[in-house]
Amino acid sequence: MPTCRMTKVQAQAVVRKLIKKLGLGFHPDTPISDYVETRTGKPSFSPAETQRLQRQIDCAFQTLGVPGIHDYAWNTVRPLLRKRMGKDAWPWV
Repeated sequence: MPTCRMTKVQAQAVVRKLIKKLGLGFHPDTPISDYVETRTGKPSFSPAETQRLQRQIDCAFQTLGVPGIHDYAWNTVRPLLRKRMGKDAWPWV
């Protein structure tokens, strides 16, 4: 894989963008091509968009590292989970 040029801030923006597009089901380890629309069963992204987004998340992995990208994704999703499910639903969240 070629070396990417992405700052930490840019990598975090990629994660936030994918969480916004895919919702709480986003996980950084899931290939972009695996995401499908639940109502239709069709891919969430066109082949070109899938390729572009996969390159971006791969680059974000390189920039943030494995624990870093998981921690950032979790810390971004956690307040959304608490809001959706209620603060008492998952007290450890």
